[in-house]
Amino acid sequence: MKKNGILIIDDEEMLRVLMADFLEAENYQVFLAESGKRGVELFKQYQGELLAVLLDSNMPEMNGEQTLDELRKLDASIPIFFATGLIKADLFERLKAKGINGILKKPYNLGEFIEMLAKL
Repeated sequence: MKKNGILIIDDEEMLRVLMADFLEAENYQVFLAESGKRGVELFKQYQGELLAVLLDSNMPEMNGEQTLDELRKLDASIPIFFATGLIKADLFERLKAKGINGILKKPYNLGEFIEMLAKL
């Protein structure tokens, strides 16, 4: 069975729903989490079905980088894409060192994300 699940972890409901609608129209199965903590829970639950994770950088309680660290402890190989409005050089270098697969600039370019997924 081919993995086609995408886990979207973002505290902005409108963005989660927009991405889910878009990805479902492209025949991806989508799992939505409103926080890093919930994202880690869903990751554990659906890990075998996931093709990739789209992770927001700024979230309350557990930010994107902290969530990334937790996800990497569970699976060092799953593709994780980071979504952010600001790309700071030091953050980008830290994320690269942690094995991030790509950065998606907000506002989202949905076609760009589909291209990233197609390369997996």
